[in-house]
Amino acid sequence: MNFLTILIIIFAAFHTGANETSKIVNILDCGALPDGHTDNTKAFSVFFDTIIAGRRKGYIPAGHYLVTSTLEWDLSLVPGLIIEGDGPASTKIEIISSSNHGWLFTSDKNTAAFYWTFRDMAVFGKSKGPLISFGRKGSGCTSAFNTFWLNGLVINNYDNSSTSTVVEMNGVYNSIISASVNGNDLNDALRLTCAQFNQFTGSYSNAHVGIRMLGSYTFANVFSAIDIEVVDIAIQIDDTAIGGSNSFVGGTFITNNEGSAQKCFVKDESSTRMGHNTFINPVVGPGRPVYCGSRSIEFISTRGVELPASFSYTDVPPPSGKLLINPIPSKLQIMFGGGNVTGVTINGKEFPTSGGQWILQPNDSFIIYYVVAPIWSCRPF
Repeated sequence: MNFLTILIIIFAAFHTGANETSKIVNILDCGALPDGHTDNTKAFSVFFDTIIAGRRKGYIPAGHYLVTSTLEWDLSLVPGLIIEGDGPASTKIEIISSSNHGWLFTSDKNTAAFYWTFRDMAVFGKSKGPLISFGRKGSGCTSAFNTFWLNGLVINNYDNSSTSTVVEMNGVYNSIISASVNGNDLNDALRLTCAQFNQFTGSYSNAHVGIRMLGSYTFANVFSAIDIEVVDIAIQIDDTAIGGSNSFVGGTFITNNEGSAQKCFVKDESSTRMGHNTFINPVVGPGRPVYCGSRSIEFISTRGVELPASFSYTDVPPPSGKLLINPIPSKLQIMFGGGNVTGVTINGKEFPTSGGQWILQPNDSFIIYYVVAPIWSCRPF
């Protein structure tokens, strides 16, 4: 190998390395000062605009970055970009927004954002709406087209108004989400609208609701070994939701938020509009977590239903005349007394009664009629 050949090889290696480095946008080069005091709103705006325009990778080094305004970026048709930090203990982004949003990574209704990756950073602050929104802009959709990979993120919204949430995902599909998401007493940790075929792991805790499904068409998602603690309601399915077939595999659901009158493992307000949502070997507690809902939930394990003996489906009787169906593959015990009950119907057969105990087989139907609601208990038998 002659001297000229060696020089060519060295130059090529140097040139390739320089090209690879030039593809990375460092936020420090966009004017950011990560001292926890300087407002970096403009720097982040330049940072993401540069990444989107050049279709390059973004890097946020260790530091405390303060942002004081709502920022929004349209990720439509800019696929495969990566934003990464030095880990959630090192790269910290604080968002203080007086509006109803913090950061929005959106697409319009006719296009989509494909395979954007956010990893290894912490985002925290206060927003009266979502601290971070991913997916389609606005409310309501009939299809999900946006794909995100979130990994190694810690996201906290300390605003405790009832309108706030930590992470909102709308029109998101085929995404992989692994994050620690924490709210504050009155808000929601994660809100899902039109979310389909996604995989969720991580923690969604310290909130009024851990995971809320609302809007439309949230179905066929898998929640694997998720941790939901210090909440009033672990999972809430709003009446506006359409979909189902969501699977919760393992996981911990602890409804132990202080000061709440009602604790719900699952609050299902969807009537018959949701298909079955399945829980496989959940860890539920403490005390008497309540299932508040109708018939869209199934509990499955290799040995039948494995729930604590004190597990209670509901402490509140259903509305008079509403059809209930035993949703679990085992017997269900219903007990009630007091109030002013005129009778019950089981599998279409009427029974005049003012109280007592009733055992339902799987898929048995039950209707209670009353003028004044009785004291009520419903649990696996």
